[in-house]
Amino acid sequence: MIHTKPSVDRYWRRHARCRGFGYLFFGVEYESRADRIRRESQAKRLCDGCPVIERCRRYALAQFEAHGIWGGTTEVERTRQVDCRTRGNPPCVSSPAG
Repeated sequence: MIHTKPSVDRYWRRHARCRGFGYLFFGVEYESRADRIRRESQAKRLCDGCPVIERCRRYALAQFEAHGIWGGTTEVERTRQVDCRTRGNPPCVSSPAG
């Protein structure tokens, strides 16, 4: 059986504050921990107040995005959200911490 990702509306991207800032949202292969933390912090600040942050986050969760900052969340934060929902351990927080 072939696993297909669910169809998701992508037109919200036109209104995203991150357009043109891809370098902040995706790290490089040999990025130091300090550089990653700094870059992720800058990316999350750009996400703050974005008119489509919730749609972006839902998209990343639905598409199982394994890399980058999406909807103000890192891949680790998204994995925790999915794990929490899968286990059914309330309360699962829908917004990122920090």
